[in-house]
Amino acid sequence: EYINDSHKKIQITESSVDGLSVTVQTHNDSLFTISPPQEGWTVGNHEVKLTVRDGAGNVHQFESDFDVSPEPLFTINLKPGFNLISLPAVPTNPDINSVIPLEHSINLIMTYDPTNGGNWLVSERNPQTNQFEGSITQIDASRAYLLRTNSFESLKIDLRRIFLHDGNLPTTISLFKGWNFVPVINLSDQYISTEGVLAGEYFKNINPTSILGINQFNNLSPIDENEKLLYGKGYLVYLDYDDVLVPPK
Repeated sequence: EYINDSHKKIQITESSVDGLSVTVQTHNDSLFTISPPQEGWTVGNHEVKLTVRDGAGNVHQFESDFDVSPEPLFTINLKPGFNLISLPAVPTNPDINSVIPLEHSINLIMTYDPTNGGNWLVSERNPQTNQFEGSITQIDASRAYLLRTNSFESLKIDLRRIFLHDGNLPTTISLFKGWNFVPVINLSDQYISTEGVLAGEYFKNINPTSILGINQFNNLSPIDENEKLLYGKGYLVYLDYDDVLVPPK
């Protein structure tokens, strides 16, 4: 822009981030945005170069940069024995041996699949490779999991943000008649807090017959609708019929 320049609209003729061509979007030829790649921007500094032309034919090149900081890892506190946990969002890499590091003290993971009459899915560490092997190959935010560990070492997980403008719809959870291992997921694009959400609010679009959690004594305990469900925890939910849980935002 120049002083007294009446040509307010500009056209971007070339655009790149880190030397790679990108598509710049606009709806008014004044405000422009660059969408991140599907896998997101990598952590670090990124260089932006633009070549623009206004209605009078003036051409100018702009250079700028931006920094991407790492998202804080989501931490699930564990204790020796069995822990009923869930992920509040999709992990960056859902492979079981990525979600649970090779050196972590967790040695068994199991969950319940209520479809086709119901069956248990189990994976354990191979004593030779220390890799998990079994019927669970991925850990995601679609269900809760029962983990066995022999220490208080917490589990730290890199979670991936999902945005509507990337073509992703909000997550829903299919539930079935009988018992379900249900996660507590977070649809907000804000940092996931440790405060949780009221059970009555979280399950407001369905009518569960029973909600159970694991208490401080490692026993199953009923959950009242006025109690908070905690992110990182998993819950057992009984339904009298198939339904779809739509978590609140």
